[in-house]
Amino acid sequence: MKVKECLYSETIETGLGKLELRVNSSSELLNSRAGENSTTIQSVNYDIIIKRVLSPTVWLPDNMDVDTVTAWLFYITKRSKAQESLTICFELLNHSPQIQADGDSGQWLQAIELEDGIRQIHIGTQDELWFAQYGEKDWMPQRLVSALNRDEVLITAVEKSGLKTTIPDLLIREQFYLHYLLAESPRRKSKQYPDDWGVSTWYAVDQPQKTLQEDWIKQSK
Repeated sequence: MKVKECLYSETIETGLGKLELRVNSSSELLNSRAGENSTTIQSVNYDIIIKRVLSPTVWLPDNMDVDTVTAWLFYITKRSKAQESLTICFELLNHSPQIQADGDSGQWLQAIELEDGIRQIHIGTQDELWFAQYGEKDWMPQRLVSALNRDEVLITAVEKSGLKTTIPDLLIREQFYLHYLLAESPRRKSKQYPDDWGVSTWYAVDQPQKTLQEDWIKQSK
């Protein structure tokens, strides 16, 4: 199905330029309601809740630091039997030749690094094995687990300047959860290994679902 409408978009200013977080659909936007810490959007077939978290960095090891970390938590519920294609894209706009972009994934993590020798950004989300093994039961259709374990379902792909997530086809009343994290800092040498570049932003986008949900609850009080 072709993309018909952007259900949600958000532009984030960074030291490398503007990034855009976008939810695209093959259907139409019916309703959107923005709150202080969350946004609810409704398409023809889906209900989507987006919770935004300004994550603290107290959990970073002493030898690591970043300027900012922001997380977006997506809770998706299928409301009808009809098909609808949903994608979530997080990418740098106006990619200049000075910016290097490389996939930088790890265990349970799908990520991309963007840097120009001065500033460094990581965008990260869960990989397919995470969904198969650690997805919360109520937010991960069990019928998809076997296919995820056999690499038959690709959820998130590394693009030229960001990541693109394709939500699996859901059945009525099925639910799906994912999150995106963005971390930025100056590009620094590692404090622990001075011959290597620091990995603070990479570490910062590799956070568990439970921690992010607890952070959102604390910030919403």
